[in-house]
Amino acid sequence: MWLPPPWCATGTPGTPAARFYSLLFLVTLLSPLFAPVIGGEVLLVTPWRGIFIVLAAIGVLLLSIAALGLPETLPPDGRRTGGIAEGVRTMGRLAADPEFLGFALPSALATGAIFTYLAGSAFVLEDIYHVTPQVYGLLFGLNGIALGISTQANRWLLIRFRTQDLFQSGLIGLACGGIAMLLGILFGVPGVLGVVGPVMLIVASNGFLGPNSLALALSPHPDAAGSGSALMGSLRFAVGGAAGPLVGLFGATSAVPLAVAMCCLTAGALLVSFVGRPRAPGRYSPS
Repeated sequence: MWLPPPWCATGTPGTPAARFYSLLFLVTLLSPLFAPVIGGEVLLVTPWRGIFIVLAAIGVLLLSIAALGLPETLPPDGRRTGGIAEGVRTMGRLAADPEFLGFALPSALATGAIFTYLAGSAFVLEDIYHVTPQVYGLLFGLNGIALGISTQANRWLLIRFRTQDLFQSGLIGLACGGIAMLLGILFGVPGVLGVVGPVMLIVASNGFLGPNSLALALSPHPDAAGSGSALMGSLRFAVGGAAGPLVGLFGATSAVPLAVAMCCLTAGALLVSFVGRPRAPGRYSPS
């Protein structure tokens, strides 16, 4: 039987899903990346308490849209019974699968790095590098542009390259960004360049890592796609929620704690992928 070349993604499991997840992941991460841009402009017309009024209004708008315009799309014969208990059992089964965790944990650590930057960058950029709230928002906007370019590049590259290869490329870029940030701050790269440049690489690498990790983790579990997606999302926010406050424990007088945390998370994602997941050569090869 003729086998397509390694760069041909036609027979690679998870490729159509990875292309779709590229769009989904773009929407998921663009919101926190562009939020500081909007927040900086809101602060021009209201005190900081006005931010919460804007958030409440957005929440009401989203709830109304979901209630009025988001019907159930799954056919009745495809729906599963069992409720919350069944979902918990499915998540437990996935959490015990090393192959699933080998894709889910690196993605969670990568997202944790972004949330760590969200938590600590305001203090670092505004208090240490003395940028204004408006410039701070614009710098976040650059990250959003980098993410948009990388996710769409991932969709295009999936036509020619394997999902697994693009996932690994994202991991390498992620680790390089974290290491570059730490070295840049330790060795005194002038201005904000030592922070902003590596962070853009980290964010752009997430455009390759996030969608492909989700597709690869869920492709062996098509019957548990919803539970698997929920578990991966929970892991991402759990790591981000735990890592962010840790940076604040070391104060806001130096950018080193932020750089150390992001370097550990990004390099840890690469390490977990290579060490924690058992090799299964035939599983993600074209067929």
